[in-house]
This record gives sequence, structure tokens and C-alpha cells, in this order.
Amino acid sequence: MRSRSRFSELAPDWDALASLHETPLALHGWYEAALEAQSDSNPDLCIPLIWRGDRLVAAAPLMHSTGKGPGRLVPVDAFTGEPDRVLYCDEDSLLALADACSQLGEPMLFRRFAAPAADANGFARQLRRHAPGMLRERHRASFITMPDSFEDFEASMSKSRRKTIRRKQKMMENAGGYQLSVATPGEHEVKALLDRFAVIENAGWKGRAGTSLISDPTMARFVLKVARSFARTGDAVVTFLTLDGEDAAGRVILQHGRSWCGIKIGYDERFARYSPGIVQMHETLRHAHERGIRNYRFLGVSEDWQNYWPHERRSDYRLAAYPVSFASCRALFDDAKTAVGSLLRRF
Repeated sequence: MRSRSRFSELAPDWDALASLHETPLALHGWYEAALEAQSDSNPDLCIPLIWRGDRLVAAAPLMHSTGKGPGRLVPVDAFTGEPDRVLYCDEDSLLALADACSQLGEPMLFRRFAAPAADANGFARQLRRHAPGMLRERHRASFITMPDSFEDFEASMSKSRRKTIRRKQKMMENAGGYQLSVATPGEHEVKALLDRFAVIENAGWKGRAGTSLISDPTMARFVLKVARSFARTGDAVVTFLTLDGEDAAGRVILQHGRSWCGIKIGYDERFARYSPGIVQMHETLRHAHERGIRNYRFLGVSEDWQNYWPHERRSDYRLAAYPVSFASCRALFDDAKTAVGSLLRRF
């Protein structure tokens, strides 16, 4: 499938399949927002679809890469830095999708292919039947599964971590008090909340690094569009932690069923000694639990600060395929050059 209008029409079928993956990052609205955010580069879709009768059973949200480097197929949402995924309902549909991808005859790259190890290996093996390729573990992403009792969840935390959070909360109380606010905005309320969040985010290291929403127009468009999309069904959440009436930390979250997924976080470094991001995360988890949420997925890759809470990690993989072609030779050479450069920098 190469038509944007056809992709828009697929929303009900796509979401019926995506619901099996229990993450908002597989829903149609996520990919639609990613395409709209990249509209300046006019992304060229190339999405294999597998049907059984009138039921969509597998799909790979791919497009031709834009910008520098050799041309190849990449996930529509690759620029977000979040795990990439293909959608499928069972092993047979996954293998059929791998065959369909290989028949495209173009080099392909998933920088963070997210799937259970057995499925990732099965998909890669099927691709290699038609095209040379590689699969290697790349990163790990963290997620929390909460029990029915939040008190039990807190009890499962380390004593020192609980003590640190209480100490930071006490410091905030002595400094004028803190408050967590949680908004589930309507579509037309999203922009004002994101503008407020962007100021907080830009006051931290992301502002200095030039990776904040204020510094990155493409990501800013994407977050606005995806938040508006999810807000239509009441599944966009924005939380703020204020300290003595001033914004100290913010978080943008998407919901799907009983799962929350953080897509943006930030804190104002003026309040760093209070660890506002840690306190906000803990209070956000408490609020989520009260709303019936039982799974929370951290954005990006696993980081040390996430160790405050008991969590699990799930691997993702770098998956590349190089069918015999001139484009594949260029892509393979570029990947080899990047790998050698990375190795030299280590030494």
C-alpha cells in the first residue's frame, strides 16, 4: 500500500489488529501523526498488508527513508526514537509478512525492532530466506506492571528508594508545598498544555542539547498531532508537578486500555535538588493506579533513574535486510562504515 488516503481509510482495521499489541504506539493515530509531522519531506509509503478474507492480520508501517544516507525502507515512526514494530496476529501472519517485505526487493532497516525474541528471530530468519540480513540485540526498554494494591507496589520498592522519595517530598513541603495535576484534555485543549510543557522541558538538558520540542519542529508537530488524535477518545494525559506554585516537571502520556506510555518528560533544572521528575513519576503512578491503569511503559531506553521502581525490561533489535541490488550495496557499505566508526570511537 502506497496511498496516504488508503492508509487513513484503514484506521478501523488497523486498530483492531493493533489492539492485540497492548501499546498505544501501535495504533493508527500514532502512525498518522508521524506521517503528518514529516509532511514537509512528502514521505513515500510502502506498507505491506496481509489479509485473511476481509480481516487485516499483519502490516509493516514502512516508508522510503528521507534525508541523507542511502535510500531504504524504514519505519514510518523511526524519527521518534521509540521502538519500531510490525503488527501481526499470530506466527503464520508474521512469517507471511516477512515474505511480503522481502518481495519488495529493497534494503530495509529497523533500528529498534520490538518483538518477543522468538518472533524477532522468526521474522529475521524468514527475511534471510530471500535476502541477506542481520539481527542483533540493540537496547532494552523498561515497563512497570502494578499489582492490584498500590501499597503492595510501594512495598516492593527498595527501602532506600522509598526513603529518598519521602525525603524529597518533605523538602518540597518545606519549600512551599507541591501538587500533582493531571489533565485529560479535549482535542482543542492540547496545544495550551503542550506549550506549558515545552517551557519546562526547554529549561533542562534537552534545551541545552537542542532536542526539546521548542528546538525540534518535526517532533513538536508530531507530539501535538498525536496528542490531539488520542485526545479525541480521552486517551491523552498530561501531568504537571508544581512546587510552590511554579511548574517543576511535566509528562506527556498516551493511554490504551489499561496501559500508559510516556512519550515526553521534562523538568526545570532550577528545582533539581528536589528531584521533581522522580517525585512526579511516583505520584503519576499512584494516580494511574487509582484510574485502573496496571501497566506503564517508560519512553526511550532503560536508564538508571527508572530503578526507583520495580520494573521489567524488554529487548529490541537492530534488524537489517539487504536483497541483492545496488541500493543494498550502498546501504550495507554505509552500515559497515558506521559500525567501524563506532568501534574506533570506543577505543
